[in-house]
Amino acid sequence: MSLLSPKRIHVGLCCGKCWLKVGELQVERTTEIDVDADLTALQEFFVQALSSMLAEVRSKIKPRSTVSITVSDRLAMISTLPWQETAMSQSELESFAIFWLAKFGMKVDESQLLFANYPRYQAVGLAYALPKVFVETLASTVDSAQLKLKRVIPLSAEVFFSTYFKKVRSSTVVVCEETNSLSAWIFDQEGNIHYEIEPVTASQDQAIKRLFSRISLRYTELEILDFWGVAKDRVPSEMRDHFPLVKSVNKLERECWNKP
Repeated sequence: MSLLSPKRIHVGLCCGKCWLKVGELQVERTTEIDVDADLTALQEFFVQALSSMLAEVRSKIKPRSTVSITVSDRLAMISTLPWQETAMSQSELESFAIFWLAKFGMKVDESQLLFANYPRYQAVGLAYALPKVFVETLASTVDSAQLKLKRVIPLSAEVFFSTYFKKVRSSTVVVCEETNSLSAWIFDQEGNIHYEIEPVTASQDQAIKRLFSRISLRYTELEILDFWGVAKDRVPSEMRDHFPLVKSVNKLERECWNKP
């Protein structure tokens, strides 16, 4: 059997499921992590899962193929950035991002890697930070497999920068569910973008209810509900219960963020 041509490899390291996909080839690992597990244990598990999956497909992919890694929101500090009319240099943008994250109680220091960008003119931007040692360990693991790391990005940021995101209409909520965390992107009636997060502290069902209750109180006009989760067939029944104007509920494919 001949090796595959060099291709883009996508790896997901999320709470509940880890996976690696290249072309039609896909391998998975179940993430059995307690909701109260500390971040160090979570990072170690993800590194082990990445190493195991790369070893499994090693004979089926060509060296120097590129790898993009989506990681759990549990490991990230994430915030939207309000649009700024004044042009900023990269260092000014990063300083603004650090200031904005701090407003929400997220302190960025030298132990994190920071990213900030405005992908669309006169629209909100996004800032996120990931543990530096974790990203460097992922990079080393990829390099040891004779592959090239393209990027490491949190799940919510993957959604935000995706082609899918550009096509979302107003009055839509996009919910992403991991076993240890929940997030939602809301497009209100005027097309403004909002971001909500909800940790899972006891059970997923309780966290889902808290998130949906908060969103339905703030945004009453939502009509379209898009749901992404690590469990392939799960769509919470509560989605329709909290949004009386809903016209459609859509289950999104796992790789929908990576489609052109």
